[in-house]
Amino acid sequence: MPKSGLIPRSPMPQSYIFKVSVDHDPSFARTIAFDGNHSLGDVQQTLERELGLSSGKTAVYFMSGELGDEATALVVDPERQSPAWAGMLGSLSLEAGHCIAHLHDPDVCQTHTLELVEVTSTQGKAAAPRVVARVGEHVAPLAEGARERPAFDDALVAAVQTELDASGHLFEQQGGCGCGEGGDRACGDGGCEGDCACGGDGGCGDDCACAHGDEAATRAGGAATSAARAEVASGADDDEDAGDDDDEDDDEDDDDEDDEDDDASVSMPYDLTESLATANGALAACHATSDLDALGEVAGGDLVGWILDLARDAAASNRGADAVALFDAASKLGVDMPWPDLAMSLADEGELALAEAALSRLPTDLRGPKADAMALGRAVVDLYAGREKPAEAALRALVTKRWLAGETRDLAQGALHSILLATGRKAEAKRLLAASARRDPASVTVRNAAATPGPNDPCACGSGKKHKKCCGAA
Repeated sequence: MPKSGLIPRSPMPQSYIFKVSVDHDPSFARTIAFDGNHSLGDVQQTLERELGLSSGKTAVYFMSGELGDEATALVVDPERQSPAWAGMLGSLSLEAGHCIAHLHDPDVCQTHTLELVEVTSTQGKAAAPRVVARVGEHVAPLAEGARERPAFDDALVAAVQTELDASGHLFEQQGGCGCGEGGDRACGDGGCEGDCACGGDGGCGDDCACAHGDEAATRAGGAATSAARAEVASGADDDEDAGDDDDEDDDEDDDDEDDEDDDASVSMPYDLTESLATANGALAACHATSDLDALGEVAGGDLVGWILDLARDAAASNRGADAVALFDAASKLGVDMPWPDLAMSLADEGELALAEAALSRLPTDLRGPKADAMALGRAVVDLYAGREKPAEAALRALVTKRWLAGETRDLAQGALHSILLATGRKAEAKRLLAASARRDPASVTVRNAAATPGPNDPCACGSGKKHKKCCGAA
């Protein structure tokens, strides 16, 4: 009789219970149960029916939970021919607490959040998707002209326009995303020209208005050497002997760069003190996020993007307290501010106490991409504070996640790579780069419900083993 570990296992049927919320209407929610053998096509048809969505439209499931994250995007096309349409939920390695961002019909930008609240075992064949609970009635987004705009002082609007112009945050400077929600930040698809690494319309170069360019790599890269950042960005895989020689040259280059950074002052096309005063005045004139959006529409620019960049400039100019105060003021209006990003910027400037204060602003029960961003911020701050062990453990946990936002993965891999190099583990650092190069986010696939898994395919039971060594074993 074979050992128990060699007995073939059958995949355990799973039930996935999602809470579906509409981003523009917090009073609406649906709780829907799906079986592990249900496909994304089944999910899409159920959402169309329950949310009153038009059928025959393209939909995108951002599996990391971060809207606009192309690294984890699964596209369901209107012809129902995309691989994702037939992909089984049971093959997606989902766990309770996982969040998926759903974009229906990019032309009108209808966005929803699917939170996996429970995964349970089931018996028997898959039943049809069923609605467990309904809260509220779905209300379509208000048309642009139907929104009520509060009155703003003309002097304030003029001052804000001047600042937006100086900082490059006017809509006409950024282009538009075409979603009708204003600027490039509403859906993460605009603000540049050409071929942009951020997944927008591109051409933004090193200083991308959407904050997905080289600036993002620099935030975590501050904890790494310049050589490590370059290796992560290029996927270089030189032999170890050549790498040793390069390390010596890179160390000299790093020293030169550090000297230049110490001597150089932060250059910006505006007066930081005046800009902070204008930003605080704008925030004080608003009572909710909708007011801030309305002021941005009147001024013709991306206010939230401007405030984010202004806070980063303040942090880089030894005015970290002003940056935290700006984030606090925006958060009180209900703006979802990226506190982990600010914490990493502050840690990079040596403001560890303020970095800890920034992280403390976030609740402890975060889920989805917010939890991942928090874990990254915590790890980077720990790294700057000399707490390498917990930082390394957190970074390893992040880089092994299947559905992790592309930017978060890049930053986590860069920081982990720097730790490995700094501790003399060059072979492991090289393997990390090789694994990163092999992982092509654009090739993410899900198992087809009608297909028989091949012997070398991942087993559908989610064990992580090959099918031939798990449920397909003789």
